Amino acid sequence: VRKNGDCPTRGWFICKLRAVFPDKCIAGQSMRAGGATGLAEDGTAPHIIQATGRWSTDTFQIYIRKNPVLLQAILFSRREAARSTQSF
Repeated sequence: VRKNGDCPTRGWFICKLRAVFPDKCIAGQSMRAGGATGLAEDGTAPHIIQATGRWSTDTFQIYIRKNPVLLQAILFSRREAARSTQSF
């Protein structure tokens, strides 16, 4: 929440981001990529990452850095989730 009580808008956030990181290589997507990657590194289940980022599909996976360990963890997590739903 901003000082005046308003919720920050995307434009407000990008303006503040540019003040700290003037390089155009860093954008709003950088935050999404970092968030998705951080959650994956912490072992968060893919469906939680998807919900947190409000993705309607699994496109969040493009934001996760191409780290073989992270990709393997996601695949393992999906396999375990499928097994647990089959046991009910």
